[in-house]
Amino acid sequence: MSYQESNSGNNADKERRRGERILIRVSKTTTGEPAAANTIKMRGINSKDTFKLKPLSPGQNPVAGLPKYTTELPFFYLTKRKDLLAKNIAFASVDESARPIIWNVKPNRDPQIGAPGIDAHAVWVLLILPAIENERRNRGMVPQILPLGGMRQCLRQLGWGIGGHQARRLLHSLNQIGAAWCEAEFFLSVRTKAGECQYVPIKGRFSRMSIYALGEKHLTDAELAAGKFDFNFDLNATLYVQLHQLEVAAHENQEHRYVDNQYMFSVEPTGRRWLEILGSKIFGVVKNGGQYCEARYSWYVKQHHTLQRQHAHSRVATQMNRVVADHMASGYILKPEYRTIQEPGEEVDFIIRYTPGPMAHESTNRIRASFKRQNHLSRASADATDAMSDRQTRVPLSSVRPEILAKLGKRGIGETDARKLLAKLPYNQAVLDQLEWADSEITKARGKIANPAGFYISILRRNATPPPTFETSAKRLARQDEERRRALARHEEEQVKAGYENYCVAEIEQYMSAMPLPELEALRETKRGETKRRFPNLSPALIDRSAEREVRNELRKLVQIIPFEEFVNGRGQKRL
Repeated sequence: MSYQESNSGNNADKERRRGERILIRVSKTTTGEPAAANTIKMRGINSKDTFKLKPLSPGQNPVAGLPKYTTELPFFYLTKRKDLLAKNIAFASVDESARPIIWNVKPNRDPQIGAPGIDAHAVWVLLILPAIENERRNRGMVPQILPLGGMRQCLRQLGWGIGGHQARRLLHSLNQIGAAWCEAEFFLSVRTKAGECQYVPIKGRFSRMSIYALGEKHLTDAELAAGKFDFNFDLNATLYVQLHQLEVAAHENQEHRYVDNQYMFSVEPTGRRWLEILGSKIFGVVKNGGQYCEARYSWYVKQHHTLQRQHAHSRVATQMNRVVADHMASGYILKPEYRTIQEPGEEVDFIIRYTPGPMAHESTNRIRASFKRQNHLSRASADATDAMSDRQTRVPLSSVRPEILAKLGKRGIGETDARKLLAKLPYNQAVLDQLEWADSEITKARGKIANPAGFYISILRRNATPPPTFETSAKRLARQDEERRRALARHEEEQVKAGYENYCVAEIEQYMSAMPLPELEALRETKRGETKRRFPNLSPALIDRSAEREVRNELRKLVQIIPFEEFVNGRGQKRL
């Protein structure tokens, strides 16, 4: 799917001359480390351009792991232009094995929701992807119900302010992602443990995720559809999202490319999309000591869906230079070079050469330093996990899901006792399901359980499993989702059948209009006579109506009507 060419040949003089156009001014602290904000000016590009590297807030992830394949599929609208926000995404291509790729995105156009834009992209990169990566690392899998952390913690990870307004901004961004309807059909290339390449089919229509719950509150379909979150909530409550199973499959079966979050969110939104697509190539050039990488313009512009493809050299250069303006101003890349190519029978195209600059080396060093920290933490975590294997737990439930403490507190269990209890429980114990079941048992007992708090503790310590007949809230939501899915499927099936019947009626009408009128009237008279003999007591109006139906049934045998299966595949819809 990608096109890349790296070259480590000798271009020293050319690179030296280009490098002489760069002036880097980096403010230093007394320790010799870069200050919180580095200011870099570029000469030879635009002397008025000043780039500032924004510092990360405490709690923000320095590096994001972007799924290699699906990141190249356009989804977010990194623009503020209303005309571009109003367009759906229709992406069609082929992968490296010439397999077709179909990817369409239709955002929710309700004014209260809108297309997943700049904020939604920040939420995806800074909040959701790290949460997915954390689950992959700690549990070896990606769960459908994904905890993002407490609302206050989520806002810190985004670098936003702490408060109700910003919390609703976060919920609004999550809802934009969940309300966008995706249609996917492609094969995902994955590597097995043995190193073999396999292709996993991804096909279906789905929304990538939805807001599942905020603390104890489960958001309803009506609240999500309205796009208004005017209810009261606790900023310490844990926020959960529910990933679609196709989204889970995509994340579990992909390699990742890594980007420097500090640099990514220092550039303008259009430059972020360029970094998502080509940042890994720049990283590879720097890491391997190369001099440049190249990308085909037609390949790039497909994935940056808010761009319109150009065909003139000057227009392409102007367009793409605007896209990478921040990257040139920062010194991440030098000024790109454009080479025109045209293959037989194809449209004119361009090869764009990007040469890494000093900022690319700084960014690469930040990514590699983050890897080293993660490896160190992973080894420490693995040692701790081995030491606690007899208790079957990695991380105390109280630290991973703090809302459980509140639930236990409401049931008469103090915070100190609750923390001690949760520290001894397996990581994956279904505590919420067990508490709900215990609630129902206490209700049934009608006061016969003298110590409800002790009963809850006993249930959790024994890791008692609720009976299959008990429906937890999670099961209820899953059942309701399945019922909605089936209802939608029935509705769609009825719509298709109605469409097929309309098609048949139209074909018969066309056939009747082409018949000689005397022949048609003779057939009608014959059917009137047959109907009158069979039902002598019918009124003339009902006889005419019944005869007309019989005429159409008779003609239907003569009309060339395609089978229902072919109509479903779209071959008969052109006449509607």
